[in-house]
Amino acid sequence: MPGAPVPSVLFICTGNICRSPTAHALLVHKARLAGLMGARPAELNREGQVRIVRGRHPLIPAETVVPTSLELGKHFNTLLITGPNTGGKTVTL
Repeated sequence: MPGAPVPSVLFICTGNICRSPTAHALLVHKARLAGLMGARPAELNREGQVRIVRGRHPLIPAETVVPTSLELGKHFNTLLITGPNTGGKTVTL
């Protein structure tokens, strides 16, 4: 998008992997994929709160999954996730 702000990216590496062309290619691919999917970056806050609204796995078609919404840090700070297999626990985590 012309005129759109360019996001900053902090890429933390261990060992020599940051010098690797593969690491660079992975970062570029993930950024492009996020743009194609209309992904939104996480918004940080000073209150230590996490809020996910209608979150879902990006590779599962939207019409086949029920999105999950949750909030942590405002009214409670612990989350216990239970449910049947393929119930969305891993996606929520």
